[in-house]
Amino acid sequence: MGGAEETSRSLEEPVDVNDDQGTVDIIIETVQSEHKNNDDGDIDDDSMEGLSGEQLMKLNILYKLPEKSPMQLDKTHLITVVDNSGSMSGNPWKQVQEALLTLMGSSLNLKHIHTDFIVYNTSAQRVPINKDNYVRTIETLTTCGATSFVDAFNEVFDVIYESRNQFTSTVVVFLTDGQDTINRNKQQMDNLVPNLRERIARINEQVTIHTVGFSRDHAFQFLKQVSDNGGTVSGMFRYCEPGDDKTILLQKLEELFDFITYSEKTCNINIELLDENSSFVNQTKTPKNVTLKGKLAMQENQKSTITGETWIRLEPPTCLPNVKVSLELQERDADGKSNISLVIKGIERKKLTSSDDKSLWRLRILERNMDDLTDRVANAVSSKSDVASLQVRVEKYQKQISKTKVFGNGISKQLREVIFAVIKDIQKSLDEVQKMLADYLRSGTSELSLLARAHDMRYQAVFNKSRRQRVMDQRVSKNIQQATIAQQQLTSLTVNKVEINNLSQDAQGFFYCILSQNSVRDVLLGDDKDDAIGFGLAIQRSEVVLDEPTLVRLHVISGTLVSRHAMLDALEYKINVSSHLKAHGGFTFKDSELGVTTIGISREPINAWLPLYITPSHWERIKVILKPCLGYFCTLDPLGYHYKQLDVIFTVLGAMIGQLSQYNIGEHQLRLLFSVLRTCTACLTDFDLETQVNECLVNFIASPAGRTKDVVPNLYTVVGYALALPLKTRKEIFKDEDTLQKFLLAIISEWLRRCAGTLYREESVVKLNGILNALIGTDSIDKSERLLDKHDAESELIRLCLNTNHEDINITPFDPSADLTEPDIDSTHSEHTDKAMEMWAEKMSGISENLDKTNRKAYQKALVEVNKWCQVGKTLKDDSAKNTENTDTEPSMEQVDCSEPVEAKRCMYVKETVVQVMAYIIKHLIKSSYPHVTSFPGLIAFTTRWLTSQYDALELDGNSGIAPGRLIEDIKMAMNEMFKNFDDKTSKEASVIGPPQNEVNIERQTNTNIDPPTNTVVDGVKTKHFDVDDDSVELDDTNNVDYEYGIGDDDGNYSDDVDSDDGDDTGSASMTRKKSNKGMDGFKVCLPKLLKIIDNNCDVVLLLQAMLCQSVRFHSNSKARAAIGSKEMLDTAADDSSVYTAILDINRKHLTELTVSAQQNMLNQVLWKRANQCMFHATTPLAFVGYLMNTYTSRHEGFPDLIDLFMTTVDTDVKPPALKEKIHIVLTGKYLDHPVFDNGNQWLPEKKMAKNFQKLLGDEIWGEYEAELRSSVNIHVYRESDIPNRHGHCNSNPYIPNSLRKRLGMALIKEKNNNRSRKKSK
Repeated sequence: MGGAEETSRSLEEPVDVNDDQGTVDIIIETVQSEHKNNDDGDIDDDSMEGLSGEQLMKLNILYKLPEKSPMQLDKTHLITVVDNSGSMSGNPWKQVQEALLTLMGSSLNLKHIHTDFIVYNTSAQRVPINKDNYVRTIETLTTCGATSFVDAFNEVFDVIYESRNQFTSTVVVFLTDGQDTINRNKQQMDNLVPNLRERIARINEQVTIHTVGFSRDHAFQFLKQVSDNGGTVSGMFRYCEPGDDKTILLQKLEELFDFITYSEKTCNINIELLDENSSFVNQTKTPKNVTLKGKLAMQENQKSTITGETWIRLEPPTCLPNVKVSLELQERDADGKSNISLVIKGIERKKLTSSDDKSLWRLRILERNMDDLTDRVANAVSSKSDVASLQVRVEKYQKQISKTKVFGNGISKQLREVIFAVIKDIQKSLDEVQKMLADYLRSGTSELSLLARAHDMRYQAVFNKSRRQRVMDQRVSKNIQQATIAQQQLTSLTVNKVEINNLSQDAQGFFYCILSQNSVRDVLLGDDKDDAIGFGLAIQRSEVVLDEPTLVRLHVISGTLVSRHAMLDALEYKINVSSHLKAHGGFTFKDSELGVTTIGISREPINAWLPLYITPSHWERIKVILKPCLGYFCTLDPLGYHYKQLDVIFTVLGAMIGQLSQYNIGEHQLRLLFSVLRTCTACLTDFDLETQVNECLVNFIASPAGRTKDVVPNLYTVVGYALALPLKTRKEIFKDEDTLQKFLLAIISEWLRRCAGTLYREESVVKLNGILNALIGTDSIDKSERLLDKHDAESELIRLCLNTNHEDINITPFDPSADLTEPDIDSTHSEHTDKAMEMWAEKMSGISENLDKTNRKAYQKALVEVNKWCQVGKTLKDDSAKNTENTDTEPSMEQVDCSEPVEAKRCMYVKETVVQVMAYIIKHLIKSSYPHVTSFPGLIAFTTRWLTSQYDALELDGNSGIAPGRLIEDIKMAMNEMFKNFDDKTSKEASVIGPPQNEVNIERQTNTNIDPPTNTVVDGVKTKHFDVDDDSVELDDTNNVDYEYGIGDDDGNYSDDVDSDDGDDTGSASMTRKKSNKGMDGFKVCLPKLLKIIDNNCDVVLLLQAMLCQSVRFHSNSKARAAIGSKEMLDTAADDSSVYTAILDINRKHLTELTVSAQQNMLNQVLWKRANQCMFHATTPLAFVGYLMNTYTSRHEGFPDLIDLFMTTVDTDVKPPALKEKIHIVLTGKYLDHPVFDNGNQWLPEKKMAKNFQKLLGDEIWGEYEAELRSSVNIHVYRESDIPNRHGHCNSNPYIPNSLRKRLGMALIKEKNNNRSRKKSK
C-alpha cells in the first residue's frame, strides 16, 4: 500500500539448517520520528538520523512441529458456566437467557468447537445441550438457591478431565452476578484459584478462563484473579453494568465468543535481547525478555509457519538488535514443556514512508498503549492504588484519537475505512477504561461529606449518545480530585463571629429557610459546613444541557428561600417514596411530567436549588460547594461539573429581570434579584470570569458574529453578564449612551432572527423568498396603492401590531422560474450544419491539423455556419440580460408630488402593503418568541437604569446582603416610568398580541402548530410558554423555555389555588393556575414601540424592515455565519440608516440575481434541448463531436438529458445514425484517440445505467466497451501487508467483476443473490 526503504544485516557466516531445526526471519519496521522524546510511558520518539526509537519487531518462524503437538489439533472445547442463583432472577436472568440463545446458537453450529454447558447455584450441574435442544433448554432454566464457586469449579475440572487429550485447547466462560455465599472459609477461597490451576497443570491441558461480572457486588478481585491465573493461559475479564440492555450485554459476550471462535492456534515464542541499550516496550519487570503468543499462519511441506510481533526500543534507533529466539512447546505425552532454540536467518529493517503506512503506524502505537493502559488500570483498581497518572494518559489518548487525520490528501476511501474501524475499537476500549476509572473514583465519595448525600441521589442516566456518557465519565475523573481538595478547604473554613453578630433582623428574616426554619445565621453557626442558603427553581433538562448548560428549561424561578440540606432532605424523601423522575424529571423534555421535589410558599413547584452570596462568610462556603451544586443542577450528578455551568447563574439573573412588569416588581422580588446579582458579581471575580465575560460582551456589541447561538446559546446569559460587571468595567464597556443603545438593539435583532429560526425552520426557500420579496416591496403596484411617509408608516405599523384582529395576508411564494416562457427557436436538424460541424470538429480536435491549408475556403464557410449555429444561443442570452437591466422593480412615484430625487423618495416613502406585511410577520414571529416580547420593557428599563447609574452590587455587603431601600425604590421608579410610557401612548389601542388564556398548564403541550404564548399572573406568580430554536448546538428536543416567578405580592400574600390531578398536595406537572384580574391586560407592548424607546431618533419602519429581511433570509445559524463571512449580513444594531438601506439593496439584488439565474437556466435548458436533438440526428461521428464540443465541457449540465434521449430508443427499431460511435465517444471522451470531450476522461456508468446501455447496444458491443473501460482503469492498490479487507480482497486477490473476468478468461466469482434479500425485506 505504500513505499518502504529497506536495510538489512545478513549473517557473517552461512548457517546450515537441518530439516528438524527451526528458523526465524526478523523484520524491524519503523517510521520517521515526528516528535521529541518524552518519558510518560507512551510513544517514545528518541531518534537518530530521523528514525523513531520505538520499532516493531516481526518474526516469521518456520518449524516442523511434532506429530502430536497441540498446534496441529484443530478443535476447541468451550465450557460455558452460568450463575443461576436466586440473585439472578428477574431482568438480569432474562438478559442472560437472550444473550445465551444467540451465542450458544453460534458456537453449537461450528464443527471445530465442542460446547459444554454448566449451570450452578448451591450446587453445579451439567446440562445436556446441542443445536436441536439449546433453545428449549435455555428458556426453561430458572433461578434459585445460593452461589457456590467451589462447586462450580469442581464441575468445570471434572468436565476438563473427562475430555483430556481430545482438544487443542479448552476455554471456560464463567458468568456470575455476585460472590460465593456458601463457602465462607477464607483460606478455602484463597486457595481455590491456585488449586484449580495446579489440577489443570497436572493433566497437561491448555486452558483459558474468561470471567464476566454482572452487578456492582461482584467479586472483582476474585474474578480478575480467576481470569489471569485460573488457567494455563491468561483470559479476559468483562464487567456488565446492571443497566446494560440486551444489546450491550450481547456485544460484551460476543467479544469473548468471537475471541474463542475465531482465534488462531498459538504457541509461546520466547525472545531475549542481548544488546545493552535495547529493551522491550511496556516490559518494566523484564525489559530484556518477553514471551509472545505465536500464531500458526500456514502449513507447507510438513513445516508450520508461526508469526508473532512485539515492540522494542532501540538505542541508537539505527542499530539492529541482537536477539535469541526460542519456541516453547507443550508435549502431550510428557510432563512439562520443551524449549526449541531457533536459528536466525537474517534481520531486516523496513522504513515505512507512505502516508497510509504512517497513519496506520500511529494508530497501532495507540492500540498498543491502550492495551497497556487497560492492564495498568485494572491492576490499580484491584489494588486500590492512585490512578491520577492513568487519568492523564486517558485524556491524552482521547486527544490523540480526536486529532487523527481521516480526510485530506493521501487518505483514500479504503484507508479511511480502516482508520475508522481501528478508531472505533480504540474508542471502545478507552470508554471502558474511563468507565472503570469513574466507578472506582466514585467509590471514594462516601468519605467526602461535600459530595456524599448528593452523590447517593445522583441519577444514573442512560444517555442516547455514547459520547455524552464518555463526557460524564471524564468529568468524574477530573472533578473527584478537585472535590477532595474542596473537602479539605471546607473543613478548614471558620465563621466570622463579628459578621454573624452584625446580621440585621431584616436579613435573618429574609434569608430564612421555610423547610428547616433556619435563618442564614443558624446555617452558618451549625455543624454542617456544607449547608448554605439559596433559592428554589423548577427546571427540566434534556441531554443537550451536558453540552450547553444555559439551555436548561426554566419553569419556575421561585421566591422561596431554602437551605441546601433541607433541599437534599426533600429530594431524598421524594426519591424514596416516588422515583427519580417524579422528584427531578431526569433528562427529557418530551411528554414528561415536571418533577416536583417540594413546593414553595406560593405553592409553586421546586425541584432544583442555587445558592446566594449573602455575606462574605457565607460566600466562602458557597465557593467551595458551588461546583458540585451546579454539577447536580445541570447533570443530576455532583461530579458532573463543567466550567460552562457557571453561566447558568447569569442566565437565571437575566430571566428574573425579564419577568419584571408593572405588577411584578415587589420588594421581595427585587431583594432576591439583587442577591442573585451580587452572586453573579462574586462569580466573575472569584472564578476568573471577567476576561471571558468582557470579551463576550465586546464581541456581542461589535458584530453579529458575536451574537449567534453557537456563541451565546441563551440571550438572557448576555444580559446577566452585562449587569454583573464591576462598576469600573461597566463604565469602560458601556462608556456612552450609544454603546448601551447598540447593545439593546443587538439583543432585539438577534432575538428576531432566532424567532424566525423557530418559525421558518421547515419553510421552503420559495416561500421565504416570497416573504423577502413582500418585505422589500419589489412587486409592481397599481396607482391606487398608497405610499406612506415616515411618520404615517410608523403610526400605521404600531396600530397594526397592537391590533388583535389577526387578518391573514396572502404572501405569494417567489419562484422566478414559474412564469417564464421558453423562447421559440428552430431546432430542426440540418445536414448542411452537420457537414460544417464535421469539418470544424476535424480541425479543432487535431485529427487533421492541415485542413485549413488544403481547403481553406471550405473551412472558412464551415466556420461561418458553426458560428451562426452558436450565435442563436448568444443572442438569446444577450436579449435576456438587456431585458433584466431594463426591468423597473421600483414603485411608481407619479402619485407623490415631491421634488426630491428617486433615491430620497425611496427612503422617505413606504408602500402601505409593505407595512401590512411587516406587521403580519412580526405578529407571527412573536408567537414563537423567546424571550417573549412582554419581557423586554422590564429588561430594557432595569438594564438601562443599572448600566447608566453609579450603583454597585457591592453595596449589598454593607447591608447584611439586603439591597438598600433607595436602590429598590429607584428601580421601581424606572420600571413605572417605562410602563407608563407604554400606557400613555397606547391606552386606546387594542390589547397585547397573544391575549392570555383563562388557564395555562405549566406542562408543555405538544403541538406542531405555533400557538401564541400565554401569560397568567396569580398574585405575582406569572407563567409563560415559549419556543426556542437552535441549529448550531446539537439539540435532542425543541428547547422550550417556560418561566414562572413564584413570589408573593408586596403585602406578603401568596396564592394557594393550585389544583392537583392526583390529589397530592405537593402539586404535579399537570397543575393549572387560574387567571387573575391583575395582569398584563392593561399593558400593551409592540416591537416598533420598543425600538423607539431604545432609539427615539431612529427610522423604526426602515430599521424593522432591515431586521426582518435579515431574520427571514438568515434565520439559521449556519446561514447567518456564512452571510456574515460574505458580508451579506450587516449589523442592524448600528445607528445608521444607510446600513438599513444597504441591507434592503443587498436583498433586492439577491432577488434580482435569482430572477436572472432562473432566466439563464431556462435558456440553457432550451439550448441544451436544441443541441441534444442535433447530436441525436447527426449523420456522422465527427458532426456529433462538433455539436458536443460547442455545447458541453463536462458530463454535467444538460448531458444527462442527451443520455436519456438515446435511451428512448431502447425498445424501438429506429436508431439514430452512428449510434455505436456516438456512445463510444460519450463513454471514452475521445474520438480516434483524440480527446474531444471532458478532457478525454472516461465514464464508467453505474450498474443500472450500464444495463440500459447493454439493452441499447446489445450484449456483444457493450461487452467490448465495458472491457475497454475497465481494463484501462488502474487496479486499486490495497494495504501493503496483503491482509484481505472485509470483502476478502487484497493485492494478490483484487476485486475484478465477472463481466471483465469473462473478457479476460478468468474464473468467475460467486456473487450475492440480492433478489432473495429484497424479497425477504418485502
